[in-house]
Amino acid sequence: MKHCIFFLLLGFLLNTSLLASELSSSLLKAIKATEHKYSERKKFDEVKVQRINELKNQLQKQGNVLNDTKRYELNKQLFIELYSFKSQEAFNIALQMEQLANRMKLSDKRVEALLFKTDVLLCAGLFSEAIDVITQVGELSSEQSKVHYYSLKTRLYGDLIAYNDVPAYHPEYRQLNHVYADSLLQVANENHVDYQLVRALKLIDLDMAEDALDHCRLFVEQPSVSEHEKAKIYSCMAWACYHLGDLEGQVRYLLNSIESDIRSSTYETTSGRLMAQVLLENGEIRLAHQFLIRAIQDAEFYGARQRKAEITHIVPIIELQMKEIQQMRLAALASILMVVCVSLVVIIYLWIRLVRRHREVKRGRDIINEQNSLLATQNEQLIESNKIKEESLTNYFELSSVYFHEMEKMQAKIRSLLLQKKYDTITDYLTKSGPDDDKEQLFERFDALFISLFPSFVDKVNEVLEPSMQIEVTTPVTLSAELRVFALSRLGIDSAERVSSILGVSRNTVYTYRNRVKSRAKMEPDEFEQYVMSIPSF
Repeated sequence: MKHCIFFLLLGFLLNTSLLASELSSSLLKAIKATEHKYSERKKFDEVKVQRINELKNQLQKQGNVLNDTKRYELNKQLFIELYSFKSQEAFNIALQMEQLANRMKLSDKRVEALLFKTDVLLCAGLFSEAIDVITQVGELSSEQSKVHYYSLKTRLYGDLIAYNDVPAYHPEYRQLNHVYADSLLQVANENHVDYQLVRALKLIDLDMAEDALDHCRLFVEQPSVSEHEKAKIYSCMAWACYHLGDLEGQVRYLLNSIESDIRSSTYETTSGRLMAQVLLENGEIRLAHQFLIRAIQDAEFYGARQRKAEITHIVPIIELQMKEIQQMRLAALASILMVVCVSLVVIIYLWIRLVRRHREVKRGRDIINEQNSLLATQNEQLIESNKIKEESLTNYFELSSVYFHEMEKMQAKIRSLLLQKKYDTITDYLTKSGPDDDKEQLFERFDALFISLFPSFVDKVNEVLEPSMQIEVTTPVTLSAELRVFALSRLGIDSAERVSSILGVSRNTVYTYRNRVKSRAKMEPDEFEQYVMSIPSF
């Protein structure tokens, strides 16, 4: 039984140990704190929605009085607000910007609108459409448009490497990605976020992830960097930590990226999905599932198809892990239930044995108490019997001595009278010395002896007799003929023949004495006899 319980507990411990996390407690605490910050997202979204509604209201209320230039600028502001928030609405605004640019016949505005459209299409995972739109871009007249163009091209071929399942195209995509990345570094200012991101990624490819981290740290601390830009930089820093094998750094930078996305109301994001993957790889299935659900909700809200594709291959893994954990928990629960059931059976078994043992002990104690009580009673009876025998023997010798002395006196008297030939006097003497006087003296001595042995006998008998029938107590105490019958019974002489012989009366007289006293009692006759036998001595 003990071995069975031990192995069940061991199995439970092994099951639970499989669920242990490989992350430190401080890191888990930070992860849970960030996960709870999703609940604060609503207040940041409300601010963004308020800004979006204000721009929409301006376009609606002032639509008739606004010129195309002003309308284009308002749409551009609206696009910037919607770009990482809702893809479909952002794309519609980019279309309006393109129409306005065509109407104004401004090529730079048209290029900007096309680049905005391409950006949204890339975020939505519509790569073919994005390629079609970006090929329509004409001459790049400004540094901003060049940076934006090369940034989109770099991202396009980087995403095609990640999401295209045909490896044969990857070398071409990789080459084009490097070409456009180099072009971006040539035209972009060092303070531009895209420049910093591309340079950091190139350093990581050259196994210089530590240098990439240093550059990113300096850039992300600048006050001019927006929350959305911080989210991108932190995500890049997490990638650098991954190449350095720094799990804690990777997790903490991903958490920073997620928090920046929350504060900037960004739904086109990869940090949540990457966080879920890291947690999954390190055994935190429950937290991984929570972050994955957040990532799915973000992708659905924004409309990012490629993000859904990224998540799709993780979902079955997490579901399988969750199912295994559930099975392990059920197995652990079954082990616990089995241990509890076995323990309960053992407890019930021991309890039954304990109850039986207790009953046996109680029964033995009752027998011992009964035997002790019986022994005490027998001891009292033995003491009483010894005392009676002692008193009786003493009294017997005293009576015998008196009797022999009286016989000697009588012999001497009669001998003297015979010598004197006074035969008449002898007759008179014998008549006066009859047995009646001796018998009375015998009863007086018996009464005195019995009262000395049972001093409370008369009082105890009177207690159970009717008041009008109680026996009068004299001084010295003498017993009536009826009481002598019960006195002899108390001494153990209850045979009617022996009592009648001792008292010198007939057996019928003995029965009459007994019935007369019993009729006066307040209890049943049998109870009265038992009561008399229980009157204590001394």
